Amino acid sequence: MSSSTVDAVVLRRWDSSESDRRVSLLTRERGKVVAVARGARKARSKLAGITEPLTRSSLELASGRHTDYIIQAQPTRSFGGLRTDYARLCTSLVWLETLDAALHTGEPHEDAFDLCLLVLEAIECSKEALAPLAWGDLRLMELIGHAPEFGVSVQTGEPIPPGRAVLCPRAGGAVGFGEVEEGWPALSVSGQTIAALRGLQELEAPPTFLRSAVEVSKAILPFWIEFLEGELPARRNLLGG
Repeated sequence: MSSSTVDAVVLRRWDSSESDRRVSLLTRERGKVVAVARGARKARSKLAGITEPLTRSSLELASGRHTDYIIQAQPTRSFGGLRTDYARLCTSLVWLETLDAALHTGEPHEDAFDLCLLVLEAIECSKEALAPLAWGDLRLMELIGHAPEFGVSVQTGEPIPPGRAVLCPRAGGAVGFGEVEEGWPALSVSGQTIAALRGLQELEAPPTFLRSAVEVSKAILPFWIEFLEGELPARRNLLGG
């Protein structure tokens, strides 16, 4: 059984058998990995703490025939500032939920790993927790090849006059009134929200504050649902359904 050492952040965990725990990891070296922590549910297990979401660790993984096993772990960061603030904690868990849903196992994602840490660090110190989340959402969409277009109509390629645009996730971004295909859901938003979405895409680093953060985050959610073909329950709860 071969082994390797990875720098990992726990995205999600769930129980397996009577005492084991499975974890979804985002690693710098191997991208997203699902691994088993044997005995992690036992009271005195040394692996219990490192299976908590938002834990960054140096892990030694042993590769079995069908799965990986965590055989050694050294925690390197717990993001304590997130764990002591409820709003920041909820927002950071939404970010991990999104990464887990958007990334596939077995594909290298070094840029996604760096993005994961950058957004968590920004949420930890930001004035408005949703601001870096929205920026991270759009940057992650770009990494996986689903970046929406907010600057011009995705149907015509022409600029849309202020107040004449709607968002259509199935089309891939903003369209003008009357350009939405029949049966395609569209979201009416303010010109300020579209401008904020466009501005976020142009930023090189996550903002610490966004005036229309709630509206922007609600506008991003339908795009994730369309791209992922599924729900993000933690995100819906955070945004009030």
